[in-house]
Amino acid sequence: MIKKNLMIGNLQYAAEVALKCGRSAEALLIAEQGGEELYDDIKQMYFQMHKDPFVKVVVQGICDDDLSGLTKIESLAPQVLGQGPPNPVNWRESLAYLFAYKDKEERNPMIKGLGDNLLKMREISAAIVCYILSQSVYEVLDLWKRRALHAMSNKEMTREQCLFDLLQKFVLFRLALESCGSRTGLLEANEDFNTVLAEVGGYMTSSEEAATMFMRFLLLPAQPSHEVASLKDRIFQAHEYAMQGRAPRPPLPYQIERVRVV
Repeated sequence: MIKKNLMIGNLQYAAEVALKCGRSAEALLIAEQGGEELYDDIKQMYFQMHKDPFVKVVVQGICDDDLSGLTKIESLAPQVLGQGPPNPVNWRESLAYLFAYKDKEERNPMIKGLGDNLLKMREISAAIVCYILSQSVYEVLDLWKRRALHAMSNKEMTREQCLFDLLQKFVLFRLALESCGSRTGLLEANEDFNTVLAEVGGYMTSSEEAATMFMRFLLLPAQPSHEVASLKDRIFQAHEYAMQGRAPRPPLPYQIERVRVV
């Protein structure tokens, strides 16, 4: 049937017969000669007939330039053994495909959507990775804060340990944003970021060395909160001699008023 239809120039029927006979490569090659419309029709028939989840989600997504299926819960949720086909992807593979086939403007919202779905599945660590990669500042800091509060409530870490752990993560996240040319304003304006900076400062002023080191952390926010600005001034004033040449004098955190005496 394939040969007969090719002989009379009936490419559409020849391609359909080849596809139904399991000769998908021949079907697509024949359809390509029949023009773009026939090729697209045979390609869609091929994906509809295919039962492999990898082909239907990943390969079709790449061909159709629609990778939204890679971020859906049904593509990521662990499959119960013996019930249905295996998952087409895991979240790490989804990230790899998004970075390979999408530019930053399209990729970041899709990665954030992947993180949202992973969060619904209670895959917290995986969700944090997605939020970091999509530069979703609020979501990253919120999840880190929740983890710290959980660790304190379960007495896994002391308050001081949690604060220093958060400080390290916040500062590294800021440096990561800077390294890829992203704006850090959302991070610097975040209430949790400034609160941690201010609270850690209370533990870092016991010696000149500690105060000087922490002063460098305090200089990170371009527009710090009032608490952080006041702490910078207090630390600098207490260790002014040690700060010379190692940290610049911070601006006064108070508004200067000129009083005229008559």
